[in-house]
Amino acid sequence: MVQEVIDSIVKAENQAETIVKEAVAKAKETVAKANSDAEEMIAKAKEKAKEEAKKNLENAAKKADENYKAAVAENAKDIEALGKKAKKNLDKAAEVVIGRLKEKNAQTRSHRQFV
Repeated sequence: MVQEVIDSIVKAENQAETIVKEAVAKAKETVAKANSDAEEMIAKAKEKAKEEAKKNLENAAKKADENYKAAVAENAKDIEALGKKAKKNLDKAAEVVIGRLKEKNAQTRSHRQFV
């Protein structure tokens, strides 16, 4: 009977040792998997951030291009309006110059008549 108790204790110790070894192995696997999962998550997050940055840069470039085109169109309208205004002013200036030349010519003619 003492031998049976000793055998039972040895068997229990062996089982406990096996359980501990299995638990340690499982813990190592769990840690390794957690590290692997974490690295995968980090890589995915980096890739997603890279894609988002690229998308944001493309959107910013598109918006800048739209703003540039709008500014050019607005400037073209302003230039056209200024051109029309300048033409009107030039026409008025030409009328004034022509009027003065006619007056001067008329004065010269009337002066010649008296001389």
